[in-house]
Amino acid sequence: MGRSILLIAGFALLSLAAGCSDDPSKPKDDPSDGYLSPTSIANVLSNLERSYEEMEYDEYATLFDPAFVFVFSPVDTAGHAGMPGSWPLADELASAERLLSKRANQEGYKAYEIHLSFVAGAPVENPPGHPGWTLVSLSSVTIQVRSAEEITGDPLYFEFANHRADLYLAKTGEEWRIVRWEDKPLVGAAPAVENSTWGQIKWIWR
Repeated sequence: MGRSILLIAGFALLSLAAGCSDDPSKPKDDPSDGYLSPTSIANVLSNLERSYEEMEYDEYATLFDPAFVFVFSPVDTAGHAGMPGSWPLADELASAERLLSKRANQEGYKAYEIHLSFVAGAPVENPPGHPGWTLVSLSSVTIQVRSAEEITGDPLYFEFANHRADLYLAKTGEEWRIVRWEDKPLVGAAPAVENSTWGQIKWIWR
């Protein structure tokens, strides 16, 4: 019998379908290709969303500064034994490579479909404690991850909404990169699912 786990936080559930061409003959900077040059924060955020939607690990890996740090929500670290307070770029990419490249996690589950949407706030230059960086707060984050056990085919389904995250970006030359990502507790989450965050998805596919 199939196994299904549904993690829901919030009420409004959104899904995006990427509708742009994947023709490899088109240059990366061609807007019709969908992936944009990281010469603006808006372009970086667009590429973040699309790389999840299309499960394109190689594109996702280009989004980050070498000094990148992901900070887990305190709610998650309190509820998951062994989960660190943060991890560096190497761990971020190892998790993303399994998730987005359809590789099995430690429990043998492969993701085969992901939907992501979010609302980006106005950029804030030189936020407190981070001079030289720009902060963008994401709200109304919705993620749906459909996966299956690679041998048995048993389904595993994650879904949550109303999530938040703070992204800090830095500019080198003409290009922007994400240098810090802080996961935030869900808004209005029921106690049973309050640790169902973006960071938890990353941790499951570590």
